[in-house]
Amino acid sequence: NGTAGNDTIGYNPSNTLGAGSVTVNAAPTINFTTTEAVVIDGQGGTDDLTLTTPAGVHQVTYAPGPAPDSGILAPRGAGSGTGLVPLTFSHLGASGSVSLASGAGAREDVLELYGTNDSDVFRVNSPADSIQILNPAGGFVTVQLSTGGISILQLRGLNGDDTFNLSAGLPYVSGTVVDGGGPSASDVLNFSGSGGTITV
Repeated sequence: NGTAGNDTIGYNPSNTLGAGSVTVNAAPTINFTTTEAVVIDGQGGTDDLTLTTPAGVHQVTYAPGPAPDSGILAPRGAGSGTGLVPLTFSHLGASGSVSLASGAGAREDVLELYGTNDSDVFRVNSPADSIQILNPAGGFVTVQLSTGGISILQLRGLNGDDTFNLSAGLPYVSGTVVDGGGPSASDVLNFSGSGGTITV
């Protein structure tokens, strides 16, 4: 777990089934094996959580939790690859953040970002190389996500009347997919400027 202060937390799942490590500030690294799931409680403050996948292409699924600073990150090998140990996190703080990085130090992963069954506003690339989900009144659904390791972005609106605001210069070099979900004909995509391929 984190502390009541501001923490830098690293989550590093391994390609070895059930294994990986966690770092919190300058404390000794916590290594784990034969583990089905990891839970991290930031315990408040303003915490920065970084998920670093092993080198090679992986798919990371992000599902919002019951509070904006909580959620589930489930990485796996690309396509139908083996699942890495999933992470459930909470209490990163209202101004906390989640960063998605690759162990290769390059853009190579796929992010599948889910909304909720309510009406959501997806704000993409504003600020640059980041994503955040809001509600229609401007309240946070997620903390800000930094996407430096992401090559393909997949947005899944699920139910509700969702709005997708995509700003110029999308960094997702292998493309962006927008799936509004249900109900049909009630979602809106706003795209300003130029960028990579977008599939709707």
